[in-house]
Amino acid sequence: MAAYEDARGSAPKPAKSAIGTGTWRWLCTKYFSESADYKQLDPRTRHVRRLILESTYDEPIAPGSPKFFRDIPLTKVTADAVEVLRDRKLEFPEAANSRLKAIRQVFKFGVRKKFAPFDPARDVPYIKTGSAGFHTWTVDEVQQFEGKRDFPRTLTPAV
Repeated sequence: MAAYEDARGSAPKPAKSAIGTGTWRWLCTKYFSESADYKQLDPRTRHVRRLILESTYDEPIAPGSPKFFRDIPLTKVTADAVEVLRDRKLEFPEAANSRLKAIRQVFKFGVRKKFAPFDPARDVPYIKTGSAGFHTWTVDEVQQFEGKRDFPRTLTPAV
């Protein structure tokens, strides 16, 4: 398989190691198995959140480093480390914000259950996405909408 990966020109995935207690991956697995907030999410949301968090495990702590975020002790995870994980998705701001949101939820759970000593993610801001939101309708747009709706223009009070 390594020869195939070399021929393809892609880096092989790091080998899975045992989950060290008190590490980032350990806290995530605790979150998946014990968090009521996580378990109450819609199944699709749970699946996506899990994929987002698991994608952080194999991120090297620095380019070319043999150390990965999955093995970092929780006492060593700083706001700077969380910012690095967020910023690795900068070209996709909504993905960066989703990653940050998921990390915040894990640390919120970890601090509440006393698995993590502090929440380094709470001080990391979301990326501004450039969306101006929805504009306020003009009178012409309201009239256009009213001309196309299928319900009566006046509402009769219920008796």
